[in-house]
Amino acid sequence: MLLFISISLSINAQLQKPSTHSYSIKFTYGTGTHHMLGASLHHINKKGYSISGQAFYESRLAKNVPADIKPQGFIFPSLPKISITTGAILIGKAYEDVSKLIRFDMGAGINLGHIERPVNFEKKYSGQFSLLGSDEYYANDIERIWFAGLIVNPTVDFTITSLVGLSFGVRTNINHQDITAGFEVGLLLGDLR
Repeated sequence: MLLFISISLSINAQLQKPSTHSYSIKFTYGTGTHHMLGASLHHINKKGYSISGQAFYESRLAKNVPADIKPQGFIFPSLPKISITTGAILIGKAYEDVSKLIRFDMGAGINLGHIERPVNFEKKYSGQFSLLGSDEYYANDIERIWFAGLIVNPTVDFTITSLVGLSFGVRTNINHQDITAGFEVGLLLGDLR
């Protein structure tokens, strides 16, 4: 992330403030410490300040899962996961190149969210014959914790047309429960230039 910020700052002299207001919605997928899915609304004004509201869902496999646990579920079997749902408001500074095809947005802000993680795994036996294998399974509780934290989300946006663009960035969620970081790719739709 520091490399991304230093490259952005070093080419700052070749960039200018946006010449028009920009409104867009962004659909995002990201990966890193967690898989991320998100949607956000963005506004960038002529002075180059950006504001966005984001909603994100992040998930990863839980680290406290017993070693002999088997994936559960019939259609889509999976192991227990930690999930993080957040809503955030970011404020940033945006610059665009002279051709208006590339835009840098250095956004950061606050978020509110909750974490759900599986805890207290207990091995149980169903006592029934199963054609799919063993009759043993694990039951667990779900711990839910609310948090407030910090989001750092610098992005580079490429305008394909005046209504469609691609966004690439780094997203970091820092809170007292967990720290997540990863790269994101997004589809921008709206009035981009």
